Amino acid sequence: MVATVSGEVVIVGGGLVGLEVAEYLHGKASKITVVSAYPCDSVVVAIGAKSRNYEGLQHFCIEHDIPVHVIGDALRARRALNVVSKAHEVRE
Repeated sequence: MVATVSGEVVIVGGGLVGLEVAEYLHGKASKITVVSAYPCDSVVVAIGAKSRNYEGLQHFCIEHDIPVHVIGDALRARRALNVVSKAHEVRE
């Protein structure tokens, strides 16, 4: 059975599979919320081979006082050295 997903979607699980599902549903759902059992202090978005709209995630993080950093090709196409440099900045 294949389910059709649209509208507002909540994905339970913020691990690798949950985030892959969120990325897959991008553009198919009007709003995607990922709920994780693991509280976090920061979010680093380092996925994708092209830039995407992460405004929803950024807005959620700002509302909940969670720092969010979009790096690498998730921000824009870059060289690996630039990505490593940005990751180093995020770490500090």
